[in-house]
Amino acid sequence: MIGPEKELNFFDYLYLSLFTFSTIRYGEIIATGIAGKVIIVIESCIALAYAPFFGGYFAYLFIQRPKDFFLTDNIFLRYNNNKIYV
Repeated sequence: MIGPEKELNFFDYLYLSLFTFSTIRYGEIIATGIAGKVIIVIESCIALAYAPFFGGYFAYLFIQRPKDFFLTDNIFLRYNNNKIYV
């Protein structure tokens, strides 16, 4: 654990921000000032809204159905520009 007597550098702040945003939060670096605590709370709220939104979007991209639907070996349907082609 990093105590208050150690001078933090940019990478320590980046480490705190990354692990706060990913909601892992090991607790090695702790925000002691009121401004740091407010920033941590805001960043945590943004992360809790950000992760499900983009997780759902990526799941949609992987699960969406293809534009071509094969009915038989010789006939298939294509959906393009709000029209269905045979």
